[in-house]
Amino acid sequence: MTIFNLSKREKLLLALLAVLFLLITGYRHIYRPLLAELKGLEAKVAKTEGLLARKSQLLDGSKDIEEEYRRKEETYQELLKLLPDNKDLPTLLLQLEGALAACEVSLLSLESLGAEREGDYALYSLRLNLRGSYGDIAAFLEELAAFPRLVRPVELNLFGGGAGTMVQANLYLEAFYLPGDGEKM
Repeated sequence: MTIFNLSKREKLLLALLAVLFLLITGYRHIYRPLLAELKGLEAKVAKTEGLLARKSQLLDGSKDIEEEYRRKEETYQELLKLLPDNKDLPTLLLQLEGALAACEVSLLSLESLGAEREGDYALYSLRLNLRGSYGDIAAFLEELAAFPRLVRPVELNLFGGGAGTMVQANLYLEAFYLPGDGEKM
């Protein structure tokens, strides 16, 4: 049986089936993949728009970043002013003596534990044996926080004094300074 032997109605039905087959095949193999690709591209565009929005916010905030950098640089320069360019131990001892006297804390002994380099700066370690009340020792630690030189309390050990209010304390301090060229540690 050939196509030429079919009736006009059968040819029309066969043509409709062929068109329907082409439409279904075109939909499944051409239109759906293109639609999926379009949705993928739309998602990429949305992601890129979000990324651009975040980057434009960063650019808008660049003045804030510049201001923050300027403040950090000022703070860094102020801290550098607090670092002497040598150990300057006599000045440090005078400052400690003044702070101890202001807080009514007695210095029982002072021991130098040496210096060590830490990158661009160095630190000088001291151990102080103190005697005073809890409040006086706490006031001395507050004085250290407002010290005109960068010092860091590393360790504090308190020993009770029995029935009285006086206690003994071992305090380990680190005083920072900028080492000179060729300084040995």
